[in-house]
Amino acid sequence: GGLEWDKRTCQMETELTSALHLTKPNIDFNDFRRELFSPTEANILVMLTAAKYMTGKNLEAIRIGEETLFALEHSHSRLSDYKVLQINLAHNLSQILKDEGRYQEALLYATKAENLSISGTEQFLLPEIEFSIAQILNNMKKRQESRMRMEALIPYMRLIGKKEMADLVQEYLEKNLTNDVN
Repeated sequence: GGLEWDKRTCQMETELTSALHLTKPNIDFNDFRRELFSPTEANILVMLTAAKYMTGKNLEAIRIGEETLFALEHSHSRLSDYKVLQINLAHNLSQILKDEGRYQEALLYATKAENLSISGTEQFLLPEIEFSIAQILNNMKKRQESRMRMEALIPYMRLIGKKEMADLVQEYLEKNLTNDVN
C-alpha cells in the first residue's frame, strides 16, 4: 500500500544522494553555483527533486530543482541531454510550486519549460507543459485564457496520438471551466 511506497521513495532518495556523493563527495545541496554536472549527475538531481517531492519535502525539492536548473543553464552545454533535463526540471518545478499555491512562480517555470521546448527539437513534453500552464492560469483566475488553451490542446493531443492525455484535459475542462459566463 501507501506506506510501502513511501518507504521505497525514501530509500530511492537515500540511494540517489549516495550515488551523487560518489562523484561529488563535498556537494552543498544549498548551492550548486560553482558546480559542473555530467549528464548522469544532472539526471540524478532531477530524479532527487522528484523523490523529495514524492516524500512531501516540497521546499527541499524546490531548492534542489532551482539550484540544478541554475547550474544547467550556466553550463552552456549544447548537449541535447541537458536541454531535456532542463525542460523536465522546469516542468517539475512548476508542478511542485502549483501544489504549493505559488502560481506566479509556477507559471514562470512552466513558461521556461515551454520556451525551452519550442526553441529546440525537444517537444515531446510540450502538450503536458501546455496543459500545466492552462491549469496554472485557471488557478490564477485567468479562466478565459485557460479554457482557450485547453480547447486548442485537445485536438492537437489527439492528432499526435496522446489520446489519454487529451481525455484528461477534456475531463479537467468539463469539471473546471464549462459553466463559465463569458
